[in-house]
Amino acid sequence: MQAFEDGVYTGSWTNWDRGRVRGATITLGKKNGQVLTAVLALFVTAAGTSFFRLACFAMHRALSSREPQDAVYHQRQAVLRNSATGASGVWKLVQVVWSWRFRGQNALARLFPSILCAALITSAFVVAGIFTSRISVAPGDKVLLAGVNCGIYYRPADDAVFLTLGLPYWSSVITASAGHAQQCFDVNSSSLSQNCATYYVKDALPYSKELDVECPFAEELCLNNGSAIRFDTGHLNSHSDFGVNAPPEDRVSYRQVLTCAPLTREGFTNDRVIPEDAGKNNETQYFYGSLTGQEKLNTTNLTWWSPREPIQEEGLSILRTEYGLSVVRHYGGYPDSEQPGNWLPLPELRHSDANTFLVAIEPHTVQFVQPVDDPVFSAHRRSTFSTGTYLADYTEGVVACRTQHQMCAGDAADGNCTPLTTQARILSALNTTFPRAAQYGSASSIFSLFTHVNLEVGDTIAGLKAAALHARRYLDSGVQGPLPPDQWQREVELWWRTALTVLQMSFTEQATGPGSEEYARSLFRRPETAGGAKRCVSQMVRSAEYTSFSTLGLGLVFGLGGLLVLLSWSVEPLVNRFQKNRRKNVYRRLEWAANGTLQLQRLAHEELGLGSWGGGAELVPTTQPGQKLALVRVADAKHPTLVSPDQASWEEDDDDGDKESQRSVIR
Repeated sequence: MQAFEDGVYTGSWTNWDRGRVRGATITLGKKNGQVLTAVLALFVTAAGTSFFRLACFAMHRALSSREPQDAVYHQRQAVLRNSATGASGVWKLVQVVWSWRFRGQNALARLFPSILCAALITSAFVVAGIFTSRISVAPGDKVLLAGVNCGIYYRPADDAVFLTLGLPYWSSVITASAGHAQQCFDVNSSSLSQNCATYYVKDALPYSKELDVECPFAEELCLNNGSAIRFDTGHLNSHSDFGVNAPPEDRVSYRQVLTCAPLTREGFTNDRVIPEDAGKNNETQYFYGSLTGQEKLNTTNLTWWSPREPIQEEGLSILRTEYGLSVVRHYGGYPDSEQPGNWLPLPELRHSDANTFLVAIEPHTVQFVQPVDDPVFSAHRRSTFSTGTYLADYTEGVVACRTQHQMCAGDAADGNCTPLTTQARILSALNTTFPRAAQYGSASSIFSLFTHVNLEVGDTIAGLKAAALHARRYLDSGVQGPLPPDQWQREVELWWRTALTVLQMSFTEQATGPGSEEYARSLFRRPETAGGAKRCVSQMVRSAEYTSFSTLGLGLVFGLGGLLVLLSWSVEPLVNRFQKNRRKNVYRRLEWAANGTLQLQRLAHEELGLGSWGGGAELVPTTQPGQKLALVRVADAKHPTLVSPDQASWEEDDDDGDKESQRSVIR
């Protein structure tokens, strides 16, 4: 199978799962995606800091007062002016409250609104930072294939090419699908196993199952008229189920229905005497219709034949320890002379609006550890070959199935659908049913898998032979483990699931192309229509090797975040200039300036008469070059103060017990 990782489109595209606006997506490689995710987190942090600074600016101005105030007021104003982040602001305000807790200034009540505001802003942007991951999570893990190697399969006109390339290719597809179906599906339930992830947009195509329905064939052919089983995919959407990325008006839906029932043997079998075999009745013939190209047998309606008794019981030199399985197929809608199948069924088995296939399972070549009540695997005869085992009651059990298809433009509710019929009849109606180029491209892509390859359930079983049987999982050296009475239904369901997996895999591989260049060159063609070309660049798959981001989410984060950063840089100078020019709120403007860290430092030194200062209302005040400022007086370690340099003196400081150290101590 083709590895598609190198064929994923990176860049901007629209995921129509979420609509034109919300579905705008940017896909990046894993490393680039990690870089962008980190940038987003940092940018949200920067935006949060900017918003906090804006809030501090607003609160500082709102709480500013010309009246004489106490220390709590001035400390709050200083914290609002100089806190770089919400977390640091909350911490400093809490420290102010704690320091004043016993001094009767009601600090908690006065500072609680500021603490709450800072805490809410901090929490909000922490949450926003977490939810920025949604920008990459929201689009999911779906990616768009570039369609570089896109091609539609066409059966080679040269039979030699088909036999040497076509058959091996489809055999590999069917075998891989069967392995996936047997691994992922539990025949004892209708659910997927946990270890069943795929790169398709859906791990498995959905379907419904109905038991005990009416047999789809003539009553005299059915073993039990009310024991049939029906599977119905419902209307599978080309976008949501097959992954063809398209707006609603360009989508199509596809439906397949399979109905199967065991056939009776009575009146349709004959025990044939082989003269050269000493007169033993060791062959049973089945008459459900003649095989195409077998006219020379001169046996009307002979479908196949098989040994009547278990080979082990005959004492032959070759011991068979495996099931046998045969399939014959008939495609409705074709005259017998042009029949692409290998079987011309009895009139009672024919449907002009359906395809029919028979599956003959030969259980008589194995031994069963317990009696089997299943109508196809029925085994109740005691074996003389091995004590304690049982043999099949009949040489073969026969299951007949009918398949039908339907296509709709858009949803089935829109009413523009073909009848539920054969693919041959639907193919002739594609042009009228799908007038839009994109719809026609998707519809023809789906149906090319049935017209050029015949990937129906019967074709899948024919490719797998006995490997299609789930019962083989419990077969060892010709001895079959216990089988339930509904084993044939479980087998049919596995065939159905395998065929749906083949359909999924083959449809997706039209966009990826096969893994082999020889296959691509000899078996696939690039679509020539506009709709086909569009279908090539519209296939979605799932991949964990890429990261997709919501374009809307990125725009909102960078747009709103950038606005906050811009405002945090521009609001203060713009407001100050506006108020300065109109001489408004002078005290509030100057208090904001004076509470800055560098301005508080200026005020302390200037109060001591140190320095010739300029820029007293700016962000950074300056002195004349070379001027010396105050030193910290540390004689009282619990209450340091500033002191002029000319008041400083040298004395021995032995507070730490170091008699030899000399330090500059300011008295």
